[in-house]
Amino acid sequence: MPNSFFNNPFWQNFQDRRLHIVSLSEPEHRVRDALALMRLHDFLPKRQCVFERVTIGGPEPRRLPPLQEGDGLVLLGRPSLFGDFAERLLTELSPPLLLRFGSENPADGAPYRTISGSIGPSRESTPYDRGRSKRQEQVNDYAIVYSGWKKPNPVMILAGTSTVGTWGAAQYAASAVDDLDDPRWQHEIQCVIRASVSSSRSAFWDVTAERETDATATPARIWMQGKDLPPWNGWSAVSKSQGLGGAKGEFELDILVNGRKILDKAATYRPALILLAWVGHPNRRWMRSGYCATTTPGEIHGKLTAFFRKECVERAYVTLTLQALTKALRRNGAMAYVEHGEPNRYFICARELPSYLAHWDR
Repeated sequence: MPNSFFNNPFWQNFQDRRLHIVSLSEPEHRVRDALALMRLHDFLPKRQCVFERVTIGGPEPRRLPPLQEGDGLVLLGRPSLFGDFAERLLTELSPPLLLRFGSENPADGAPYRTISGSIGPSRESTPYDRGRSKRQEQVNDYAIVYSGWKKPNPVMILAGTSTVGTWGAAQYAASAVDDLDDPRWQHEIQCVIRASVSSSRSAFWDVTAERETDATATPARIWMQGKDLPPWNGWSAVSKSQGLGGAKGEFELDILVNGRKILDKAATYRPALILLAWVGHPNRRWMRSGYCATTTPGEIHGKLTAFFRKECVERAYVTLTLQALTKALRRNGAMAYVEHGEPNRYFICARELPSYLAHWDR
């Protein structure tokens, strides 16, 4: 089937909506910004789209166009270029944006061309002119690709550390989704893209864009299965009748995240219960089709102790399990991390749990 806006799963949230594609004004953007715009112009449905420009050096303050409820927004370029409103937008996104540019000041040099965040290592781009002067055949740039929500409005951000990266981000967003394991099937994703161009004149002819797998995150899809899985109202009974573990070599309860099994060596119910208490944190924040939650080992320990009316899980074990779960979730491309500067605070973003897991504590 030919790739088009209407059958590309990455754009499902934008179907049947008016779309605002925002870029810098024509006198201010560069050639590759024009190429990125052309790529989106060829891909997006003309009747649904409004291509709008923001002027940096004009007499009026920089601002994004007003959105009606339900309109989609595609931001092409660094959000900071579009003024304070765009930067405030970043704080209101759901899921939260976990990637950032090292600096928004071009005079800062390397930090300006660096992308870092909670879901992958920092990456620094090579300026095109420098790569070309060193006679490199390919010059690489990095970009942030984000798809999520600002309340009822779907938002996509395609932003490179330079125009090469922004062009690559547009190419990635508009390319076909052929692999069933492609995270774009999940619609709400964020990732780092490596954009590559030739250092010759053909740099203006084509760009290749590849996703960095270790800097990709989607809301976790959590599933559990196995002969030892309790019914939806059976977790308390499990504790009373047979404890939280099974006989060695006979216990069978698999935890799956984004379709892949994690914690293969788990031989008790404890990891499953810690994960459920984490996702079900009472102060979790609702997002489209799921929740974001931050917890501490002490909160999980208190929750499980109160539920079972006795200490069934030691606090030290909770800490070790949260660490293992966080690493396993990240390996499977899920949004989970230890908060920077807060080693005892664990963040997760997950889809709605299936009912047989969502009501475990009732």
